[in-house]
Amino acid sequence: LKNRRFIVFFCDISLVCAALGLSFLLRFDFRIPVEVQAHLWDCLLVVAVLQPLTFAALGFYRSLWSYASLRDAVAILKGVTLASALSVFAVLYMRPFAPVPCSIFILDWFFLFAMICSSRLAWRMYRENFVKPRINMGSRTLIVGAGEAGSLLLKEIHRQPVASYNVI
Repeated sequence: LKNRRFIVFFCDISLVCAALGLSFLLRFDFRIPVEVQAHLWDCLLVVAVLQPLTFAALGFYRSLWSYASLRDAVAILKGVTLASALSVFAVLYMRPFAPVPCSIFILDWFFLFAMICSSRLAWRMYRENFVKPRINMGSRTLIVGAGEAGSLLLKEIHRQPVASYNVI
């Protein structure tokens, strides 16, 4: 369990670096000027250290997102926003007169949020479809007219590795 958390932590570091790199590439039309490349490396160092540590401080690695939901996406949104804001202030503090366009930080925030959410969702989909395949050996069951309660019941039945019910 602890090893998986380190793996997720290092995956997040790679996503942080990829988001920033993609932001620079898109901002400069995939041709980063030589004079800006030094700023890229400085920014990369800041975000690769600061953002994953912020995620860790906010508790991103306490659970492994087995049941990623909308509430978790909101937590990711808050965490990415805080980590990005801290990174912007750190970069501006390190290089107060550096010509790093603001659009890079906005793109970085967007890409990082999308990548972190996607990675958690991909893990959940992988886990539900391959790691814990459901065995439909239970009695055939039909959920009728239960509305939201029926939806919650169906989700709970699908989360069980071996269910007593095979919802048809």
